[in-house]
Amino acid sequence: MADAVVAFASVVSAMYVDRRPVLDAIDQVRAPTLLLWGDQDPLIERSTVDFLLDRRPDWGLRVFEGAGHLMPMELPAAYAEAVSA
Repeated sequence: MADAVVAFASVVSAMYVDRRPVLDAIDQVRAPTLLLWGDQDPLIERSTVDFLLDRRPDWGLRVFEGAGHLMPMELPAAYAEAVSA
């Protein structure tokens, strides 16, 4: 069921949401950026992370194996270490 909800949300987003403002904002980020992603995240797919990294190859990525969408709660020490580094 969760996959069906994600698929439905993706289709609705593609049909009705203008992504240009978001992409423009991403392109304008000048601060060093590190993406933190849990490989069990039910909300953010790996393809989204890859899209961002393709668009912004200057950004970094740290993948947390076994983590979902709430890394600060799921892996607080590892999250704090990544953010503070």
